[in-house]
Amino acid sequence: MLLIRAAAETDPDAATLWQNINDERLHGMERDAQQLADEGHLRDDVSPEEARDVFWTCTSPELFELLVVRRGWTPERFGEWVGETFVATLLPPEPGTPAG
Repeated sequence: MLLIRAAAETDPDAATLWQNINDERLHGMERDAQQLADEGHLRDDVSPEEARDVFWTCTSPELFELLVVRRGWTPERFGEWVGETFVATLLPPEPGTPAG
């Protein structure tokens, strides 16, 4: 995806592909967030739209580039962090777990 993004800066076909990829990714995140909301899994203070945006941002190639490519995180650590971020940001705490 990073290569497509780079090519999109100078190639119109790549730019169209990059836009389509981002549109499809956003649509998929919207569907996933709505499913979590419909099933009652989101925190009360998190809307499906906010969950969508968190999903979309945390799965962006730009964030992967910053943490893995530039800062040297392993892909495994990045994946763990994304999962932890989703849980901490979107889901209510487990019963008996202290807040914060």
